[in-house]
Amino acid sequence: AISSGINAEWPLRPGEEWETYFRTINGKRNWSECTPGERADTVIIKNLPTKWFSLDANNPKPCERFLRDAFTLFGTIRKVDYEDCVEEGELGDDITSLTSQFGIPLTFNAYIQYQNYTSFKAAMSGLKGKQLMRLFPGQKPTFSPFVVDYDRTGFMTDKIHKARKIERERAAEEAKRKHEAYMKQQSELMAKQIEKQKRKRRKLEEKKMAAKKSKKEKSTDCDSALIPLL
Repeated sequence: AISSGINAEWPLRPGEEWETYFRTINGKRNWSECTPGERADTVIIKNLPTKWFSLDANNPKPCERFLRDAFTLFGTIRKVDYEDCVEEGELGDDITSLTSQFGIPLTFNAYIQYQNYTSFKAAMSGLKGKQLMRLFPGQKPTFSPFVVDYDRTGFMTDKIHKARKIERERAAEEAKRKHEAYMKQQSELMAKQIEKQKRKRRKLEEKKMAAKKSKKEKSTDCDSALIPLL
């Protein structure tokens, strides 16, 4: 849920700064107000707790459905995306339940692209002075401050978004390939260790059998030496 709170940051100056910005920048970058991502339509919510928006606790990544559910109250969402951030110091004291895991960013920046300008403006205004609240039955609410801004980089244009998706899929395939190679290596190593243990046991059994046979032969020789002559 989104609640009011003094911890949320609002970096924008009074007034609709983004309108001036996009009017100025569109000519310089050959951007078009008709192109999603090249206009005032994408809100950035920075420093969101990764685990709050994750489906898998073992491999937490922001879930698109959770992001849509959290920010759709301002209007129809066209697309959502995210980027990781790892600055632990940006988290507030209120979210002490979050723990750091090796290789897993604690927070991320959400990019929420709205279908129209009205929804974008409502989100920019509605998120002012707010913070996230998580509440479980029988527990005290937990709060997480965030920073609100608007995208100036074209992060959510269809072209850049598609390229980023392809790169993520490539990275995921590469990670999968490395994992499968690692598991194969571990399986082969374990098989070698098992075979080594089998050979060791066989040698031990052969050594025991040889010792037993030698002992039996010595016992037979001793018995033959004690036979009296008639």
